[in-house]
Amino acid sequence: MEPEPRRRRTLTPLSGELKAPVAWTPADPTRKERRRKTKAPPTTRGGVLLHGLGRFALFMGGLIGGVALIATLIVWLGGGSSGRVFPIAFYIAGALLGSAAFFGSTGTYAPRYWDRGERERAFNMSFVYGAFGVILIGIGVLLESVL
Repeated sequence: MEPEPRRRRTLTPLSGELKAPVAWTPADPTRKERRRKTKAPPTTRGGVLLHGLGRFALFMGGLIGGVALIATLIVWLGGGSSGRVFPIAFYIAGALLGSAAFFGSTGTYAPRYWDRGERERAFNMSFVYGAFGVILIGIGVLLESVL
């Protein structure tokens, strides 16, 4: 006598499959979702340069504001003279960004493992960090001559 073939069992339904939720309503296919209007990227060379300079100025303003805030805190909490603290703060910030520019593009990674895009990005970022550093050191020189 042959054994009876095994019957395939059905899986146990999940709790959500037993009954439909009362508050659920199907989505209206005619209703379109509202999209945020995003600004189109610039298409001309002048537009790209203007957009890049705007971003550069925005980041530069943030750097200057951050260094000035730290220098102000040092003057208030440490009781130092603002004529000395502000130029030194800008010198230090410029030197740190200059060193980040130098070490960001040389010697910190094994260059033989880089592809062309990574080398280009490292070079571009080192140029930007270097420009930020030079500008901050220039602001320090101006502050030292004015204060």
